[in-house]
This record gives sequence, C-alpha cells and structure tokens, in this order.
Amino acid sequence: MACVRSTGRVSRCRRARLRKVLEVRSLTGRGDRADSARSAPGVRRGIAERVTIALFHSMFGLRPVERAAAARLRGCGYRVLVPDLFAGATVGGGEPPAWEEGFALMERVGWETIVSRAEAAVRDLPPATVLFGVSMGAGVVGSLWPSRLDAAGVILLHAPASVPRGVPRDTPVQLHVADDDPFAPREQLTAFRDSAASAGVDAKLYTYAGVEHFFIDPHLPDYDSRAAELAWRRSLALLDGLARRRDET
Repeated sequence: MACVRSTGRVSRCRRARLRKVLEVRSLTGRGDRADSARSAPGVRRGIAERVTIALFHSMFGLRPVERAAAARLRGCGYRVLVPDLFAGATVGGGEPPAWEEGFALMERVGWETIVSRAEAAVRDLPPATVLFGVSMGAGVVGSLWPSRLDAAGVILLHAPASVPRGVPRDTPVQLHVADDDPFAPREQLTAFRDSAASAGVDAKLYTYAGVEHFFIDPHLPDYDSRAAELAWRRSLALLDGLARRRDET
C-alpha cells in the first residue's frame, strides 16, 4: 500500500515519487460513490477453493493488516498467497509507521527487486490467479498484470494500476480509494478510467468520502471501520462471483 499516516504532512517531492511508483497506465471504471453495496452471500468452501489470490503488501512491509486480510479470505475458503516483498523488513516497530520510514524502506529495497520478488512468488501459481494490491501493492499488480493477462480478477486498494490491453473483457476489476486522496489524484483516476475503456473492461471505481488514504488498516490513524467494511463487502462480492463462475464451468 503505500503510505499512511494522516498526521503529519508528506512533502510534495515524496508524494510525487510515490505517484511515480504507482503510476497509472490506468484502468477505467464506471465509478460510483459509496453506494449501498449489499453483502453477497458467501459461496461454499469447496467452490471458493478453486479461486487463488496473490495479495501484495504496502511500502510498510508485510504487516498485520495484510496478514489479517489473508486470514479473512482464507476463512471464506479462498487460497491465498501473501509474498513478503521486503524479505521480513517492516517499519513502525509496533507503532504506527511514518511516511518517511515507508518511503525509505521501499527505496532501500528498490523497485526492480520488489517486482522481481513478486514475479518469482507467482511464477508457479495458476494463470487465473486473482491479483490483489494494497497501496504500493497496487503498483506491483500494475507491473505484473501485462504478463498475467489471464488473471481472473483484480482488486486494488488505495492506489490505481492500469488495465493492459489484451485483458479479457469480462475480467472483473475494482479500485477502492479515499475521495481526494493525494496519492490517487484525479488525473490518475481519469487515466485509470481511460485505460479500462481502451481495454474494453468495465472496471469499477469506488471512492470513499471523508476518509484518509489507508482507511482499511485498524492499526493506523487513517482507519475508518465503515469504509473498510464496505470495501471488504464489495471485494468479497467480486470474489464470490468468480467462485460461482468457476462452479458453472
């Protein structure tokens, strides 16, 4: 994911650098604001096990928020891989991490190393593996997706990634971002929509008003339980739809 702390301002330079990492070649979703999404009924575990998910962490490293997300998905029956792209390194030390620590760690590891580790982690996974990115992890998804066009679905939390040409038109794609998030500015969201339109994919863009960047993480000041649960319900509805589709084929 990329960042987090809403307390303390991040320099424009730092913001620009993160935007570049997460740079949208973007997708396009027909977005609606926080509409009333109903919780989709869960699928049977035997069906859910047919769906594999690769979940990529934020620039703070593999932390409790991603581990909890993986546990929740496994609890629904999905098969989940959460690669540690920083080889055990994290920031925060039990305290909410600061922006600068996250940027420094990401830069120390290096984007080329981050992507190569992600590629190695998914190499033996099924081609249809769902790609799920959290903040910086959305940038990782954007780097992997062109070589994994058969991904059954894509979920992006807190940052956009572009929809590459050649993606099957029925691929479900969701992007969840805070409204007016400086790390997902309007021009990037427009690029997201344009790339999805070019690929012929009906991607969904969901914006959440009155929240900060990392609103799904209960360990951070940005956390908003209502927005987090709504994003989760929408994400699980996408995954349930994929599982049911598998059951029909």
